[in-house]
Amino acid sequence: MNPMRLLSASMLLLQLAGTPTPAEKPREDASIEGVVVRLDTGEPLRRAQLGLYQVRPPSELAAAPPADSDSGYPRFPQITPVTTEADGVFRFTKLKAGSYRLSVACNGYVSTVYGSESGEGEGTIITIVDGQAIKGISFRLRRAATISGHLRDSDGTPITGLAVSLLKVGFYYNGLRTMERITTSTTDDRGEYRLFWVSPGRYYLSASNSDSYDLTGNMVQQKPYPPFYYPGTFDQRHL
Repeated sequence: MNPMRLLSASMLLLQLAGTPTPAEKPREDASIEGVVVRLDTGEPLRRAQLGLYQVRPPSELAAAPPADSDSGYPRFPQITPVTTEADGVFRFTKLKAGSYRLSVACNGYVSTVYGSESGEGEGTIITIVDGQAIKGISFRLRRAATISGHLRDSDGTPITGLAVSLLKVGFYYNGLRTMERITTSTTDDRGEYRLFWVSPGRYYLSASNSDSYDLTGNMVQQKPYPPFYYPGTFDQRHL
């Protein structure tokens, strides 16, 4: 074999062995920040709780089915919720690149998700890349509603311990209509009830003692009241 060819091959091997491999660039953490304020006044809201949940867009789910076939969705590490201070500002830091949904809840206000005008639905996915800092997200929360009133019998005596429920029309998978219970209160010793922090919408009000219970052990059980509906019917079909 030609000695010069052997020498050239040896030099090439030495050069390859001595060439340093480029170090992989470390991934930079991303962040999301914004503010939560009142819709009517623009005043910052304190103690609003923000939740961030990592997801995948529908197109990616279709291309790569999730590993967790039981739930139908992939599992991602849980992200600790954050709470606003007096300035209403929130910040999520040290985030990995990916797709996320962002939600907010605050006592006395209607909970919502980012990208939803009505507060319902899944909202809009936020997609971030390595090192990206998303700023300027603004949540403007509506005040939740309150419904209150009193119950009296035909003699004008307060009806104590009666369950008063707020209902909303829903439908079964087969299209049949049903009434979904949203929240329930119990009349006090004055026959008064109060349903608070209710989201805006169309509801029906019902009362019965089928779901009532003895609050103190010192209450005489009222006579049976079948479910009846405001303003005065016992038949849902008349609503």
